[in-house]
Amino acid sequence: NNNNNNNNNINNDPPLKVGFVSSGFSSKAVLYLSKDMFPYFDTTKYEIHIFSLGEPDSTHFLNHAMRGVDWRQQVIQHVHTFHDVKHLLHDHIQLAHLIQQHSIHILIEWDGYARQGLRAQGLFALRPAPIQILHQEFLGTTGSQHVDYIFTDTHTSPPKYQHLYTESFLYMPHHFFSKGHAVQPQMHPPSYTYPPPTTPYKLGTGSPTQNRCLSPTNIGPSHVSFVYCNFHKFLKYNPVTFQSWMHILRSVPDSILCLLPNPPEGLPNLHKHIANSFPDLQQRIHFLPWEPNPYDHQRRHADMCNAILDTHPYNGHTTAQDALYAGVPIVTRSDGPDMASRVTASANLLLGLDTELNAHANDNHGQSYSNITTSSQKQYEQLAIHLGTNRTLYDQIRKHLIHVACQRKPMHPYWDVRRYVKNFEKGLSMTWNAYLRQDMNEIGDWMKNEDKQEHDNHNSEQPKMSKQRVRVRKWKHIYIEEEELTAQGSYEDDVCVHGSTNNDKLDEL
Repeated sequence: NNNNNNNNNINNDPPLKVGFVSSGFSSKAVLYLSKDMFPYFDTTKYEIHIFSLGEPDSTHFLNHAMRGVDWRQQVIQHVHTFHDVKHLLHDHIQLAHLIQQHSIHILIEWDGYARQGLRAQGLFALRPAPIQILHQEFLGTTGSQHVDYIFTDTHTSPPKYQHLYTESFLYMPHHFFSKGHAVQPQMHPPSYTYPPPTTPYKLGTGSPTQNRCLSPTNIGPSHVSFVYCNFHKFLKYNPVTFQSWMHILRSVPDSILCLLPNPPEGLPNLHKHIANSFPDLQQRIHFLPWEPNPYDHQRRHADMCNAILDTHPYNGHTTAQDALYAGVPIVTRSDGPDMASRVTASANLLLGLDTELNAHANDNHGQSYSNITTSSQKQYEQLAIHLGTNRTLYDQIRKHLIHVACQRKPMHPYWDVRRYVKNFEKGLSMTWNAYLRQDMNEIGDWMKNEDKQEHDNHNSEQPKMSKQRVRVRKWKHIYIEEEELTAQGSYEDDVCVHGSTNNDKLDEL
């Protein structure tokens, strides 16, 4: 019973205790994006606890691949308590007791159904905290009555799709995704100009068309016109999306497609598919070598990619942030009901590029889902082709993305992690106050069969069944409205040089 310990009001002096549970407190995507939240929490109002269920990175990996950067240690330095509880990974009951002993008010789920099963199975069903929220890592509903809210935004999870979620929506005022690219010292801000190419290639040199996805100059077009990229895992590919990519290549002369061999075990199968289905395009599809350092991989987006072709129905998420911070536009679809299919479209909307980069399908006129999907797929192809054949449009979009990434007076809300944390904090407080008020809605009935142990005269072995109505209650959706001071944004010195004659003119693609 948490009520005795946790009914302190957020307006009182004791801070709200917030716990983050994950097996990914190491060099995982969730930390790459979200570790920069922790320095900006108001420690007078929020006491942050980490419950880490995974192993730390090896010393060899940190020293070589990460060049001494340890994300786990960065988190440890900026939280109240870091609980290393990897020994409780398979003992969710003891883990729940530990969380309850620390009187955690709000528990943040940072695993969901990710991590290939490496997570605290059954923990949230035990209700170790009064409020339990899904954030960031697993993008979709848990289908569970034990997770109260999900952090999202109104475009990623429109109210009309609330019936697809068991969680209530906790709407961030901007993009719901946390990302710390603009405040990480290891991250290179994008540049308007391309440095001259080098042979062999060195990081941060050459344009995408000059670097050619590091392919031999005797393979493919002699002069590459445009480089489309996708750096997702193969598991996000599907035949429909791949067919669209091939149509785009055929429609943009001398363009190429740059992919990652991820995983390398799938490469023979993909090569076979290309050879059988698209033999005329084999020399225009190339694979970039794997780069273990995440900062180097992010930086080479600018060197290798003119534009990203997003996957559907599972978008790029971490990879999308890397591309956008490099000034690389992403063409995506926004017609799916799934949360994971709408993340990039929501990003483009906030970045002011909805019309230019988001393929919309009008689903308000009685069209079948198949017609909507076909319409959006065609528009997706048209947007990508237009981007690859209209130099003026492409230059404008690229300059706009770079300007947004380098904006510091104030920072753009998409990249402003301090501003994000302030809104995140307010959302936490609003969920806690809703808990104190028991601010819930009855959303309908569930039918439950129940044995009455009454035997039918004609069939004494089969008990009669009756249906019992169980009222289902759900927290009301929460819309986080920015405080006036928060909305002013964060101010820092500019990190990009604007206005010089060299930056006014982009190097040729």
